[in-house]
Amino acid sequence: MVQKAITFITEHLNEKEIRISAQSYLQKFYETFGFRQVSDIYLEDGIKHMEMFYQKNTTS
Repeated sequence: MVQKAITFITEHLNEKEIRISAQSYLQKFYETFGFRQVSDIYLEDGIKHMEMFYQKNTTS
């Protein structure tokens, strides 16, 4: 589902970048899709979160 969302955003909406607010325990999960952590950990509704960033690879 995450990969389908990335594909839709990058190919159908023509966005090259995606930013998400991810629960910190899911960091490694999102990294498998190419996201990277770009903020310190912060609390959102009492749960540890971080901002993560994805940039479409435009080199091929």
